[in-house]
Amino acid sequence: IRDLFISRLLKGFSDEVLTFKGLVTVTPTSAREIRWYQKTAGFLSGVTTTGMTTNIGANMSQLSQPSVVRQTFTRTTSYVREFFHETPLISDQDIKDNMVGLLAVHIRDLVRKVSYDLNVHIWDYLSSSGTGARGNILSGNTTVMWDAGSGVKITTDIERGIEAIREQNYEPTHLFLMPHDYASLFIELVETRGSGVPGFSSQKIVNGVIQEVLGLTVVVSNAVTKGTSGNALVCNPAQAVTYYEFTGLNSRTIE
Repeated sequence: IRDLFISRLLKGFSDEVLTFKGLVTVTPTSAREIRWYQKTAGFLSGVTTTGMTTNIGANMSQLSQPSVVRQTFTRTTSYVREFFHETPLISDQDIKDNMVGLLAVHIRDLVRKVSYDLNVHIWDYLSSSGTGARGNILSGNTTVMWDAGSGVKITTDIERGIEAIREQNYEPTHLFLMPHDYASLFIELVETRGSGVPGFSSQKIVNGVIQEVLGLTVVVSNAVTKGTSGNALVCNPAQAVTYYEFTGLNSRTIE
Protein backbone atom coordinates (compact mmCIF):
# COMPACT_ATOMS: atom_id res chain seq x y z
CA ILE A 1 0.00 0.00 0.00
CA ARG A 2 1.55 3.27 -1.08
CA ASP A 3 1.57 6.41 1.02
CA LEU A 4 -0.18 9.50 -0.34
CA PHE A 5 1.46 12.95 -0.30
CA ILE A 6 -0.98 15.86 -0.26
CA SER A 7 0.42 19.29 -1.13
CA ARG A 8 -1.20 21.99 0.98
CA LEU A 9 0.27 24.83 -1.08
CA LEU A 10 -2.00 26.65 -3.49
CA LYS A 11 -0.76 26.67 -7.07
CA GLY A 12 -1.14 29.68 -9.31
CA PHE A 13 0.50 32.11 -11.66
CA SER A 14 3.04 34.65 -10.45
CA ASP A 15 1.36 37.75 -9.13
CA GLU A 16 1.34 40.93 -11.17
CA VAL A 17 3.07 43.88 -9.53
CA LEU A 18 0.50 46.62 -8.84
CA THR A 19 2.44 49.86 -9.27
CA PHE A 20 0.21 52.59 -10.73
CA LYS A 21 -0.16 54.41 -7.41
CA GLY A 22 3.63 54.80 -7.28
CA LEU A 23 3.62 56.54 -10.67
CA VAL A 24 1.11 59.31 -9.91
CA THR A 25 1.35 62.15 -7.41
CA VAL A 26 0.05 61.00 -3.99
CA THR A 27 -1.17 63.63 -1.50
CA PRO A 28 -2.92 63.07 1.86
CA THR A 29 -6.30 64.72 2.45
CA SER A 30 -8.31 65.27 5.65
CA ALA A 31 -11.61 65.80 3.79
CA ARG A 32 -13.59 63.57 1.49
CA GLU A 33 -14.51 66.46 -0.83
CA ILE A 34 -11.62 68.02 -2.75
CA ARG A 35 -12.06 71.27 -4.68
CA TRP A 36 -9.31 72.03 -7.15
CA TYR A 37 -8.60 74.23 -10.15
CA GLN A 38 -7.45 73.26 -13.61
CA LYS A 39 -5.35 75.77 -15.52
CA THR A 40 -5.92 76.13 -19.26
CA ALA A 41 -3.15 74.40 -21.20
CA GLY A 42 -0.73 76.13 -23.55
CA PHE A 43 0.99 79.52 -23.61
CA LEU A 44 -0.80 82.77 -22.89
CA SER A 45 -1.87 84.65 -26.00
CA GLY A 46 -2.43 88.37 -26.49
CA VAL A 47 -5.78 89.92 -27.34
CA THR A 48 -6.32 90.50 -31.05
CA THR A 49 -8.69 92.89 -32.73
CA THR A 50 -9.62 94.22 -36.16
CA GLY A 51 -6.49 94.94 -38.11
CA MET A 52 -4.24 93.56 -35.36
CA THR A 53 -4.24 89.78 -35.57
CA THR A 54 -0.58 89.10 -34.85
CA ASN A 55 1.18 88.65 -31.51
CA ILE A 56 1.15 92.32 -30.56
CA GLY A 57 3.29 91.91 -27.46
CA ALA A 58 6.14 90.39 -29.44
CA ASN A 59 6.80 93.62 -31.39
CA MET A 60 5.81 96.62 -29.28
CA SER A 61 6.60 100.22 -30.21
CA GLN A 62 8.37 102.40 -27.65
CA LEU A 63 6.19 103.82 -24.81
CA SER A 64 3.04 102.14 -26.10
CA GLN A 65 0.58 100.44 -23.74
CA PRO A 66 1.19 96.68 -23.34
CA SER A 67 -1.19 94.00 -24.45
CA VAL A 68 -3.19 92.51 -21.58
CA VAL A 69 -3.01 88.71 -21.33
CA ARG A 70 -4.69 86.56 -18.72
CA GLN A 71 -4.87 82.97 -17.61
CA THR A 72 -8.17 81.10 -17.23
CA PHE A 73 -9.06 78.39 -14.72
CA THR A 74 -11.80 75.79 -14.37
CA ARG A 75 -13.04 74.91 -10.87
CA THR A 76 -13.57 71.19 -10.32
CA THR A 77 -14.75 69.10 -7.37
CA SER A 78 -13.74 65.50 -6.68
CA TYR A 79 -14.94 63.12 -3.99
CA VAL A 80 -13.09 60.37 -2.17
CA ARG A 81 -13.96 56.93 -3.51
CA GLU A 82 -13.91 54.01 -1.08
CA PHE A 83 -12.38 50.70 -2.17
CA PHE A 84 -13.70 48.12 0.28
CA HIS A 85 -14.12 44.32 0.27
CA GLU A 86 -14.51 41.64 2.94
CA THR A 87 -14.37 37.84 3.06
CA PRO A 88 -17.22 35.51 4.00
CA LEU A 89 -17.28 34.30 7.60
CA ILE A 90 -14.51 31.74 8.20
CA SER A 91 -14.91 29.48 11.24
CA ASP A 92 -12.13 28.96 13.76
CA GLN A 93 -12.20 25.25 12.91
CA ASP A 94 -11.61 25.95 9.21
CA ILE A 95 -8.74 28.26 10.08
CA LYS A 96 -7.08 25.58 12.23
CA ASP A 97 -7.44 22.39 10.20
CA ASN A 98 -8.38 23.28 6.62
CA MET A 99 -5.95 21.96 4.01
CA VAL A 100 -5.72 25.48 2.55
CA GLY A 101 -4.74 28.41 4.77
CA LEU A 102 -8.08 30.14 4.23
CA LEU A 103 -7.54 33.15 6.47
CA ALA A 104 -4.05 34.03 5.25
CA VAL A 105 -5.00 33.53 1.60
CA HIS A 106 -8.13 35.68 1.87
CA ILE A 107 -6.43 38.53 3.72
CA ARG A 108 -3.64 38.63 1.16
CA ASP A 109 -5.86 38.33 -1.90
CA LEU A 110 -8.41 40.90 -0.68
CA VAL A 111 -5.66 43.47 -0.21
CA ARG A 112 -4.41 42.69 -3.73
CA LYS A 113 -7.99 42.99 -5.04
CA VAL A 114 -8.26 46.51 -3.60
CA SER A 115 -4.86 47.40 -5.07
CA TYR A 116 -5.95 46.09 -8.48
CA ASP A 117 -9.21 48.07 -8.36
CA LEU A 118 -7.14 51.16 -7.58
CA ASN A 119 -4.89 50.39 -10.55
CA VAL A 120 -7.93 50.18 -12.83
CA HIS A 121 -9.34 53.42 -11.41
CA ILE A 122 -6.07 55.29 -12.06
CA TRP A 123 -5.95 53.83 -15.57
CA ASP A 124 -9.52 55.01 -16.22
CA TYR A 125 -8.51 58.56 -15.29
CA LEU A 126 -5.29 58.51 -17.30
CA SER A 127 -7.08 57.20 -20.39
CA SER A 128 -10.63 58.48 -19.76
CA SER A 129 -11.73 54.82 -19.70
CA GLY A 130 -9.97 54.31 -23.01
CA THR A 131 -11.83 57.15 -24.75
CA GLY A 132 -9.02 59.71 -24.48
CA ALA A 133 -11.56 62.46 -23.67
CA ARG A 134 -9.08 64.15 -21.31
CA GLY A 135 -6.22 63.82 -23.79
CA ASN A 136 -5.67 63.15 -27.47
CA ILE A 137 -6.65 60.01 -29.37
CA LEU A 138 -4.29 59.49 -32.30
CA SER A 139 -6.66 57.49 -34.47
CA GLY A 140 -5.34 59.08 -37.65
CA ASN A 141 -1.71 58.21 -37.01
CA THR A 142 -2.07 54.47 -36.53
CA THR A 143 -1.15 52.82 -39.82
CA VAL A 144 -2.30 49.29 -38.99
CA MET A 145 -2.94 47.27 -35.85
CA TRP A 146 0.22 46.53 -33.87
CA ASP A 147 -0.29 42.77 -34.20
CA ALA A 148 -0.90 42.88 -37.97
CA GLY A 149 1.19 40.71 -40.25
CA SER A 150 2.73 43.63 -42.15
CA GLY A 151 2.87 47.41 -42.33
CA VAL A 152 3.25 47.85 -38.56
CA LYS A 153 4.90 51.12 -37.49
CA ILE A 154 4.84 51.08 -33.69
CA THR A 155 7.65 53.61 -33.23
CA THR A 156 5.79 56.03 -35.51
CA ASP A 157 2.64 55.75 -33.41
CA ILE A 158 4.52 56.20 -30.13
CA GLU A 159 6.45 59.18 -31.45
CA ARG A 160 3.20 60.82 -32.59
CA GLY A 161 1.88 60.39 -29.05
CA ILE A 162 5.04 62.02 -27.68
CA GLU A 163 4.61 64.83 -30.19
CA ALA A 164 1.00 65.48 -29.12
CA ILE A 165 2.02 65.88 -25.48
CA ARG A 166 4.99 68.11 -26.24
CA GLU A 167 2.72 70.35 -28.28
CA GLN A 168 0.90 71.02 -24.99
CA ASN A 169 4.26 71.98 -23.37
CA TYR A 170 4.60 68.82 -21.25
CA GLU A 171 7.27 66.12 -21.33
CA PRO A 172 5.95 62.53 -21.55
CA THR A 173 7.60 59.95 -19.31
CA HIS A 174 5.71 56.63 -19.55
CA LEU A 175 4.21 54.22 -22.06
CA PHE A 176 1.35 52.07 -20.69
CA LEU A 177 0.65 48.79 -22.49
CA MET A 178 -1.46 45.69 -22.02
CA PRO A 179 0.48 42.39 -22.23
CA HIS A 180 -0.66 41.70 -25.81
CA ASP A 181 0.52 45.08 -27.09
CA TYR A 182 3.81 44.72 -25.20
CA ALA A 183 4.34 41.42 -27.03
CA SER A 184 3.62 43.20 -30.32
CA LEU A 185 6.15 45.90 -29.41
CA PHE A 186 8.79 43.29 -28.61
CA ILE A 187 8.17 41.37 -31.83
CA GLU A 188 8.28 44.56 -33.91
CA LEU A 189 11.54 45.88 -32.43
CA VAL A 190 13.40 42.58 -32.07
CA GLU A 191 12.10 40.19 -34.70
CA THR A 192 10.86 42.47 -37.49
CA ARG A 193 13.30 45.40 -37.15
CA GLY A 194 16.10 43.49 -35.43
CA SER A 195 18.53 43.71 -38.34
CA GLY A 196 18.34 47.52 -38.21
CA VAL A 197 19.28 47.61 -34.52
CA PRO A 198 21.39 44.44 -34.06
CA GLY A 199 22.90 45.42 -30.69
CA PHE A 200 19.51 46.22 -29.18
CA SER A 201 17.77 43.13 -30.54
CA SER A 202 20.57 40.75 -29.49
CA GLN A 203 20.42 42.03 -25.93
CA LYS A 204 16.63 41.73 -25.76
CA ILE A 205 16.72 38.17 -27.07
CA VAL A 206 18.84 37.32 -24.01
CA ASN A 207 16.96 39.16 -21.23
CA GLY A 208 13.52 39.38 -22.89
CA VAL A 209 12.65 42.74 -21.32
CA ILE A 210 12.06 46.18 -22.83
CA GLN A 211 12.07 48.66 -19.95
CA GLU A 212 12.41 51.83 -22.02
CA VAL A 213 11.60 52.82 -25.58
CA LEU A 214 12.00 56.23 -27.23
CA GLY A 215 12.81 57.72 -23.82
CA LEU A 216 9.60 56.38 -22.22
CA THR A 217 9.47 53.97 -19.28
CA VAL A 218 7.39 50.97 -20.35
CA VAL A 219 4.64 49.87 -17.94
CA VAL A 220 2.84 46.58 -18.66
CA SER A 221 -0.33 45.72 -16.76
CA ASN A 222 -3.60 43.81 -17.10
CA ALA A 223 -5.25 46.96 -15.71
CA VAL A 224 -4.61 48.51 -19.15
CA THR A 225 -7.92 47.36 -20.55
CA LYS A 226 -8.40 46.55 -24.20
CA GLY A 227 -10.45 49.11 -26.09
CA THR A 228 -12.21 48.62 -29.40
CA SER A 229 -8.88 47.97 -31.09
CA GLY A 230 -6.39 47.91 -28.21
CA ASN A 231 -4.84 50.67 -26.14
CA ALA A 232 -1.40 52.24 -25.83
CA LEU A 233 -1.08 55.31 -23.62
CA VAL A 234 1.73 57.87 -23.72
CA CYS A 235 1.59 60.21 -20.73
CA ASN A 236 3.26 61.84 -17.76
CA PRO A 237 1.31 60.21 -14.88
CA ALA A 238 2.91 62.32 -12.12
CA GLN A 239 1.59 65.49 -13.78
CA ALA A 240 -1.63 64.01 -15.16
CA VAL A 241 -3.08 62.55 -11.95
CA THR A 242 -3.03 63.56 -8.29
CA TYR A 243 -4.22 60.81 -5.95
CA TYR A 244 -5.69 62.23 -2.72
CA GLU A 245 -5.54 59.59 0.00
CA PHE A 246 -8.04 59.88 2.87
CA THR A 247 -7.24 56.50 4.48
CA GLY A 248 -4.30 54.30 3.58
CA LEU A 249 -4.62 50.70 2.45
CA ASN A 250 -5.14 48.40 5.42
CA SER A 251 -6.83 45.16 6.50
CA ARG A 252 -8.69 44.12 9.64
CA THR A 253 -9.63 40.79 11.18
CA ILE A 254 -13.09 40.74 12.80
CA GLU A 255 -13.39 37.98 15.39
